[in-house]
Parts: sequence; structure tokens; C-alpha cells
Amino acid sequence: MHPACYCFRATVGVCNGLISLQILEDATLSSLIPFTFFTIAFLVATTYISLDVALTITKKFGPSNPPAALHSVPLFVLTSIWPAAATSIFFFMMAYVVPGLLREVRPL
Repeated sequence: MHPACYCFRATVGVCNGLISLQILEDATLSSLIPFTFFTIAFLVATTYISLDVALTITKKFGPSNPPAALHSVPLFVLTSIWPAAATSIFFFMMAYVVPGLLREVRPL
């Protein structure tokens, strides 16, 4: 699976969790626009970084040393650290929403 897909899924999960807090009403433009913006922004960012590291289009993120290794700290953060952090953020948001707002205990 493409590394950008992991970030896309993580960002969708966090945005979905934020919408579940009911700060904004569901399926309105005020909730859909930020949701769409953040998912597209992370997809574009991770795709750009992964292509830049793999193809060395620019030297912005630095070439890997050795080049065949394809090691990149920004790519590691966006494809490994961010999904783990997003999963934790989503879990804690749901742990607040389900027992705190909905007064349900069974789903957790």
C-alpha cells in the first residue's frame, strides 16, 4: 500500500472523531470543508515527500544515504508516527464521546 494511504486513513479518522464531538453539525459545509481540506493536504504532502525521496526530484528532504536505502525522517514521521498518533487521538476522543456525551458504557 502506498505510504500516503496510511496518512490519508489516519487523517480521515481524526477528522471523523472531531466531527463526532458535534462542535459542527454533520454533513454541512462547515464540517465537510475542513474534513476535505485536511485529508487532501495530508495526501498531497505525503505523496510529494515520498516521490521526492524516491526519485530525488529536489534535495529538499535530502537524498538517502545510501540512495538505495530510501530512508527519510519526514516520510517516517508522516507514515509511521502520524498514523499511530492519530489512532491514539481518535481513541481518546471516542473514549470521551461514548461514555461522556452519550452515557453509554457497552461499546468501550
